Amino acid sequence: MILPQYDGHCGWYEALDNVSSFPELMSNVRVDTVVIGGGFVGCAAVRRLAENRPNERFLLIEALKIGQGASGRNSGFVIDQPHKRDLESNDNDLKRKLVCLNRTAIDYLKTQIDQYGIDCQWSPAGKYQAAVGARGEKFLSHYEELLKGFGESYERIPRERIKSVFGTDFYSSAIFTPGGALMQPAALMRGLADNMPDNVQIAENTAVTEITRTESGFLLKTGNSSIKCRKLILGTNIFTAELGFMRDRILPVMTFASMTKPLTDDQMKRYGGQLDWGITPADHAGTTVRMTQDRRIIIRNSYRYAHDYNTPQDLLPGLGVRHRKAFDARYPQLKDVEFEYT
Repeated sequence: MILPQYDGHCGWYEALDNVSSFPELMSNVRVDTVVIGGGFVGCAAVRRLAENRPNERFLLIEALKIGQGASGRNSGFVIDQPHKRDLESNDNDLKRKLVCLNRTAIDYLKTQIDQYGIDCQWSPAGKYQAAVGARGEKFLSHYEELLKGFGESYERIPRERIKSVFGTDFYSSAIFTPGGALMQPAALMRGLADNMPDNVQIAENTAVTEITRTESGFLLKTGNSSIKCRKLILGTNIFTAELGFMRDRILPVMTFASMTKPLTDDQMKRYGGQLDWGITPADHAGTTVRMTQDRRIIIRNSYRYAHDYNTPQDLLPGLGVRHRKAFDARYPQLKDVEFEYT
């Protein structure tokens, strides 16, 4: 059985100042509902259920520490529009419904951030989609037509304004959409976990190894405990098949990113652009770039069929070289800026 592994290379998680701890489950318990997986799905599901059913007991189980998995190691975009292929649907009513659903979810998430004072660099900064050359411009123009088609507001950023925003003239043009947000994903996940309703128990470093259906619900086994529950929710992403569900139904794909050290004052002068923005590529296979509030630049590209689920460590040096090439193409004035994490 393949279990999630933490490799120590998640820059967002490693940059956290203080991380709370939820103990491993070491005794047998009985609860109403178990949620396996402490990512976006698991944390959202257990919170909403616990809010709606205050007299029931809930257990959230995470094989690692919350924030170390996929939900804590992405590019930190909170996107309000239908994404990529969904945006290309001809059903404008469906797209409007998706936008409404996404924005409702964003508002609900922002309410939690404000209520609990979660420090996760949350910013209603929107997002950019940027083009490189003729191929990218074709994709970007198509994106613009899709936005017009269902009435979304946007701004086309011409080449002469690109450098003042991004600190580079690598891009030929960009489109800005105002509805999304940016955040520090590991900090968000930790903040959500630290402020769960009182009827939620969290167990970290607790991998479920066996699930058995019973007459009254489910029996779960971990390394040091067994759990009985009436209801079970799997928020386990690509590891779902390892628990016996959805075999041959999930295609596991990984993408990779490198994060710089925070730029110094001198490097910021040479950079010359703004803080707190994010670019997704007009070309679906292009490079995502972010400049964070704390002066880090993130480069994300390259994909891999993740048949082994966890990141093979021998791949990282080569991927770092690939990210370095993408970084230097955009920021030749910053060749002395080092990557801190890949």
